[in-house]
Amino acid sequence: MLGSHLGADFVKSTHSNPESCIYVARPDAGSVGVRDGKEGTTGPVLEFDRDAWQAFADFAKTFEV
Repeated sequence: MLGSHLGADFVKSTHSNPESCIYVARPDAGSVGVRDGKEGTTGPVLEFDRDAWQAFADFAKTFEV
């Protein structure tokens, strides 16, 4: 459901830092919106379906640099 993040609050990721932060909108249902913190509140939004976002989040929890 594209655009379903509209109206949902964007919250700053707890894993962000001042140089690289992202904001995520996760409504109760539908797509997840992700925004670059450097773009402010009016920048473009990347949109992911919930399964893709969950797969990314699971991967990110285990990834080591």
